[in-house]
Amino acid sequence: MPIMERFSTPKSKDEIRNEIESGKQAYIQEKNEPFAPRERREASLPLELINTKDFFERNGENGASLVYGWYEKAISRRDRQPLGEDSFFYHFFDGGSSDETLMYGDLKKGYLLGFLKYGVFIPSHFAPKNIRTGYDMIKELGSSEQIPCVMSITEDLVKTITKFPEWKTIDSNFIAEFRGEKHEKYIVYNSHSKVKQLMVGLLNEYMQEQESYGYDDEEEDYDGESVN
Repeated sequence: MPIMERFSTPKSKDEIRNEIESGKQAYIQEKNEPFAPRERREASLPLELINTKDFFERNGENGASLVYGWYEKAISRRDRQPLGEDSFFYHFFDGGSSDETLMYGDLKKGYLLGFLKYGVFIPSHFAPKNIRTGYDMIKELGSSEQIPCVMSITEDLVKTITKFPEWKTIDSNFIAEFRGEKHEKYIVYNSHSKVKQLMVGLLNEYMQEQESYGYDDEEEDYDGESVN
């Protein structure tokens, strides 16, 4: 037994009670905070993920506009209608999402934007600086041991993304509604060692939402050009 421990003064019952009550109040406060302080947010996030609020604080409206421009070009290459700039800003940079929104990437390559659920990063919007850096990000995220990642995508994108050995797909698929049109969607996941374990709760909830309400999502905003 260490000397300091052996001769330490035992805590009184009141001191122990106060410590328990203090810890309880801290837990309740943290649970009820819609956005925890940056230090605590960043400590709980994988280092490779960036909170979109923090991105906006550092880069301002010009940085956010740059990201939107990359996103718009990526979607236009697929002959798809991009989300409007005001809606994009509101969703990712002005608290419009019910989930905390996050980004993967950097200003040199561009970003994948999405949210975290059940400890899994779920990208929903793709904003690469160009086609090549977009593929680089997909490959890097596929092999990440820091970020378990799952994506819900259409069949044409499955063929593109699973050309990277870092990405796998599950056997089942489902029908989802996207801007008034129905699409067959597939789940792909990266090579993180715990991603299968973590995505069980996510997939159960996801499938229940499909059965109960349908799903008018804004996902699948990826650049689907072939990898050569």
